[in-house]
Amino acid sequence: MQLFYAVAPTKIVLLKKEYDKLWKIIKEGNTLVAKDEKELNHICPAIVCEIHKSIAETRLIQSAVFSECVYAQTLANILRLPVFTDYAKVNTIDETVLTLLKSYCLVPRYIYTNEAKSEFLIQAGSCRGTDSALIRLVDKAIYSIEFKEPSARGPTLDLPKYGEDGRIFVSKRFRKNYPYYVDMLSEQEDLNFFDTMGIMSMNSVQNP
Repeated sequence: MQLFYAVAPTKIVLLKKEYDKLWKIIKEGNTLVAKDEKELNHICPAIVCEIHKSIAETRLIQSAVFSECVYAQTLANILRLPVFTDYAKVNTIDETVLTLLKSYCLVPRYIYTNEAKSEFLIQAGSCRGTDSALIRLVDKAIYSIEFKEPSARGPTLDLPKYGEDGRIFVSKRFRKNYPYYVDMLSEQEDLNFFDTMGIMSMNSVQNP
């Protein structure tokens, strides 16, 4: 949670109407012109990889896959993980990372990492696991991530709001209805949203 609070709001790399339009083009059997593909590869290379795979395997891409690619790339930008790898082409990954992925029944599809190769966002492909995982080698931590469209958020809920003191307020009702979130929220009891916003504002001034 602190990772997200500490980063200024970031726009999604492609709007839904944009990648829905792109998906329709591919669905109808058309291909992208070289200029458009080059631009798309710069914005969201995973989508270009999916398009090439669909052509090679003569299969239709599910629209949800485009969403996952867009969300994963946006998250990678937020976490400053600029190095992209198509795991199918470069079938190498740190053994520690691979072991952590296997423990969560995740099969790597696309990898986003930093130059130091110390932090990884893995876009996965497995019906048994989640959509992605964030892995930090410094403490061998792994965080599973599930991407959802707004219309598909039926079983999910919004976390509690922060109070006037800038700290997350967890009511008795929330604790009773959602006990499985309490431990995670308790870890953030020292997180002050107003302090974080102050840091964000300073960064915006220093890096316009």
